[in-house]
Amino acid sequence: MQGTKASGKEALQAISETTSNVVKETSDVTGDIAKAARGAVQGAIAGAKEISLDTTEAASAAATGALKAAEQISSKAAQQVARR
Repeated sequence: MQGTKASGKEALQAISETTSNVVKETSDVTGDIAKAARGAVQGAIAGAKEISLDTTEAASAAATGALKAAEQISSKAAQQVARR
């Protein structure tokens, strides 16, 4: 059971980091970061279902990663992501 919890935490961390990178990379190419964040959260939910990970936790991890990245970009970027 402990291994399952550890791998679940690792998966959530990976989701957060991946979503953060998606937002940063989208910003680098002057793309729509809010749309990228929304897509990453939706992808995290779909992926979580495939590996029997709690979808709410996956969505939260993805949203947190997206918001942290957006905050690093600018306050305007953070507002755009937070609205989605």
